[in-house]
Amino acid sequence: MRGFSTTEKDAIRQKLFREGRERFSQWGLKKTSIGELTRAVGISQGAFYLFFSSKEELYFDLLEQEQAFIQQELLRQVEETEKISPRSALKQFLVRGLTLSAASPLLHRLRQGEDLPQLLRKLPSDRLASHQAQDDTLLSPLLQQWGLTNEIDPDVACGLIRGFFTMMLHRQEIGEEVYEQTVELMAESIACRLIPTKEES
Repeated sequence: MRGFSTTEKDAIRQKLFREGRERFSQWGLKKTSIGELTRAVGISQGAFYLFFSSKEELYFDLLEQEQAFIQQELLRQVEETEKISPRSALKQFLVRGLTLSAASPLLHRLRQGEDLPQLLRKLPSDRLASHQAQDDTLLSPLLQQWGLTNEIDPDVACGLIRGFFTMMLHRQEIGEEVYEQTVELMAESIACRLIPTKEES
């Protein structure tokens, strides 16, 4: 098997991202094979492993790209909400984050439940830990900016917010007819518990 130039590698990686996003969004992780991906891109199955250790790694890279886009949108929103109360800013951050996640075809497929167990089972634990640390890197400064209460450890607060965003995986269990109201109430409850008013601080 001949080697690829740097330019070819970059082009192939982008093609794998494109094909992976399309196929994972439509068919899910389990029903998408490496063979289908490599045939669409025009490389051998063996060459796939020059770019990713598994299809789960490709899937997770795509999820992180989706998350990066959502985070950029949320940070832009934070800049636009400087004039509202910190509690309201956090509530809007939480609700908007779930709304953006729900609009992603890839994340929509993930919340249907079949892909997540396989993804967690196949990914190295250090990759998941690194992902969590990146979340905390975003959340911790925002919580401090909004005036996180001294009663709650910042790591616990970040864990609570990560837990909130898993609600999208349990939409059916929560109930479609009450889901939106539940999200609003949960976001408001979290904001009230984490961010004290001036009178409370």
